Amino acid sequence: MSNSKPLFSVIITCYNYQAYVCAAIESVLRQTFTDYEIVVVNDGSTDDSWAAISRYSDKVTAINTENRGSIPACLTGFAASHGDYILFLDADDLLNETALSTVAERLTPQTSKVQYKLQPIDANGDRLGDPFPKLSGDYDKQQMIESINKLGAYATPPTSGNIYRRDVYLTIGPIDYDFGIDGVAYLVAPFKGDVIHIDETLGQYRIHSNNLSGFGSGSYSKMEREIAVFRKRLEHLDRLITEDPKATGSVHLKPDYLYTVEREAFIEVLKGKRLRFKSMCRYLAQIATSMTGTERLSHFLFGFLLFAAPAVAGRRLLDFRINPRQDSPLRRFAKRFVRN
Repeated sequence: MSNSKPLFSVIITCYNYQAYVCAAIESVLRQTFTDYEIVVVNDGSTDDSWAAISRYSDKVTAINTENRGSIPACLTGFAASHGDYILFLDADDLLNETALSTVAERLTPQTSKVQYKLQPIDANGDRLGDPFPKLSGDYDKQQMIESINKLGAYATPPTSGNIYRRDVYLTIGPIDYDFGIDGVAYLVAPFKGDVIHIDETLGQYRIHSNNLSGFGSGSYSKMEREIAVFRKRLEHLDRLITEDPKATGSVHLKPDYLYTVEREAFIEVLKGKRLRFKSMCRYLAQIATSMTGTERLSHFLFGFLLFAAPAVAGRRLLDFRINPRQDSPLRRFAKRFVRN
């Protein structure tokens, strides 16, 4: 690892992930690229995570803090880092050994973010489904800005699949309203420079019992907060772009997005009710204006089924929809149906 200012800072934050954090650190230490540093922040873990992290004290910058939550831990790691580009690697995820070298080859002075595919794995490291997201290499920043203005988001991997130019985080300001460190960072990146998509699997994203809630726990109160955070991110983005004379493009806020309307429909079902006809029509209207092709067809079908199903069946259908596991017989059947 470089002792001078490194090209990459890999920041790993850990809370009670003793079972995984060593593997995450080792995956960075195995990189074929050497111009990087590792900063590991133990966020007040109550297990033996700090003891595990301390074994690498000669190879990483290790910081032990009281438990303050994911975002403060990430910001602590960021403040201790020096790299030109920042990767927040979740403590239960892994980097492929050529990840940093592959990214380094694609960087230009205009690059604000690089994103790449992740392979879902289970707690034991076995594969779950296909690498994601499915994007082509020519998915450029203009398409991403158009998607933000249409959908309030664009296709992007989870946190461990993104590497940001340092100044993207220097200009963001407070993000204490959010769930994660990159909620608004990924949105602002296309306005700050070029976002490069590498159509290769460069990391592994672990799905296990302790992090399934990130996909939707079946809690309507959590979905209500997701809607609130989604809107705050876009309002935050709008302020950032308005205040930055160097930003390219503009943000056009809308009262409704497919994301919010869909979750409002889901909340009705999660509260033990049948989906109202008015809610179904609103949901289908957003699908019609936001999607095309087989994706639109599959969402239309899901919306109709959710409306037609009795309350209990609707809840089961919704559980299937938000369940991240990719290897169930029902999900394999659904994939074949959509392809055909």
